[in-house]
Amino acid sequence: MGHEAAVDDRDRRGVWLLWFSVLSAPVAAGLDQGISYALVKPVCFAGAPLTLTAISGAALALVIAGALVGRGCLKRAAGAMDDGGRHVDRSYFLAMIGIGFNLLVALLIVLFTVPHFILSPCE
Repeated sequence: MGHEAAVDDRDRRGVWLLWFSVLSAPVAAGLDQGISYALVKPVCFAGAPLTLTAISGAALALVIAGALVGRGCLKRAAGAMDDGGRHVDRSYFLAMIGIGFNLLVALLIVLFTVPHFILSPCE
């Protein structure tokens, strides 16, 4: 009975890690865009436009954390097959989706941040 409870806790933790890996990218992108948009006028009034870059840096850190968690989940899903329907196969698929989505959103966050250095958001 004790062993079954330990396996269930480990599986539950793995599921939460997989969901963090998959959902960290859209959450980070949404927070970056939403918070940056909401703070443009106050930040420009205060004369600290680098605050917007710091917000993008925090979003990028969240995305990188999601990719690293997905990489850890991918290592835990060793032995998965592409055409299988087992739990480990689905975990492998979600880990790959999480890694790919996080890398794509990381690129997008960097591309959204580059104009802060070329054009001032306060002009």
